[in-house]
Order: sequence, then C-alpha cells, then structure tokens
Amino acid sequence: MQGVNVPEPEIVVALLWQIWQARNHFIFRNKHSTHEQVVDLALTNTELNHSKQKNATTTGQLVLPTSRIWNPPPLGTIKVNIDGAFPVADQTGSVACVCRNHEGNLIGGTSQIVPASSPLQTEIRALYQALHYLLQKGMTNDHL
Repeated sequence: MQGVNVPEPEIVVALLWQIWQARNHFIFRNKHSTHEQVVDLALTNTELNHSKQKNATTTGQLVLPTSRIWNPPPLGTIKVNIDGAFPVADQTGSVACVCRNHEGNLIGGTSQIVPASSPLQTEIRALYQALHYLLQKGMTNDHL
C-alpha cells in the first residue's frame, strides 16, 4: 500500500507494553489511563531509548543496563518471554507470553486471566499457558 506510514517495530512493541501496563494498573490497582497517555508514554520511552543509544554511540559508553537489553535467541530457535501479574485481593492472575525469532521479529503471543492463589502460582500458570500455546501453534523443535 502506497502512502501508508508503518511504525517502526520498536514503537509497536513499546505501545503494546504500555497497553499491557495500563491494563494491569486498571484491573489490579483501579488506576485509569487515557489512550493519549498510553501512546505518549510509549513514544516518549522509544525516543528516550533512541537518544540514549545515540549518546552511547557518540561517547562510546553503554548507557542501558544489560538487564534491560533484549538478547535474541540462536538462529533457528525462538525466545519466549512470559510474565504474570497477581493482585493480592483476588483469586485470579493475568498471564502473557511473547514469542520472537532470532531476528527479534514477533511471531506470536497470548494473554489470559487464570485462576491463581499466589504470585508464584501465577508465574507457574504463565509458563504452563506459554507451553500450551507453543504446542497448540506447532512451535516445537520439529517445526522450527
């Protein structure tokens, strides 16, 4: 399609992350964010990361802590990141997984509300749901 501006993948990921955070803040803390705030935060964070990376390139210093840098998996494999959120006052948790290939391209993901009675149980459910999703989509060693 000509004339269509497609956002950079980094902006899309930042926006999805902010939506996820806003959703969790609303569900678990009853804090509401407007869609303008969510988009603004995503764009601001993306611009800040670009600025830090540009500064690091010109000064020769690494600005971002290594714990905040995503490392791709080896060629021919996928990396699955999972997370779970558990509010203390509820018996449910929220889980999600994101799957990326060795180039960092998003190849799948899922999120769900699950029954849970503790943060640990929520994290275990996140792992279970991710494995179930991978099997359901045929993302096994035989099919990669």
